[in-house]
Amino acid sequence: IKRILCIKTERILRNDFTIAYDNKLYQVMDKIKADKVIVEKWLDGTLAISHKDILLKYKEITVIPIKPKIRVSRAKTIHKPAHDHPWRKGIQKCTLGNDAR
Repeated sequence: IKRILCIKTERILRNDFTIAYDNKLYQVMDKIKADKVIVEKWLDGTLAISHKDILLKYKEITVIPIKPKIRVSRAKTIHKPAHDHPWRKGIQKCTLGNDAR
């Protein structure tokens, strides 16, 4: 009866298994493959987080967990135009018939 007489709210489960509810952050400890979970606020004020009627373990956190950024360095490749490319021919002088410059 406790789970029937409660306020149920659907929340989106983030990739780091956290949800936001009532201006607080909660981390779901169970590893589940779900996009959405149900937050149940019972009459006595306690919270429960469930998915498909299964109660999940969770804890309140104060800071969003930060993933360490992995820098992927790419080998720098230098592009050289082909031997017969117009850029390799150099600048050709244009004769306009006006040599007064």
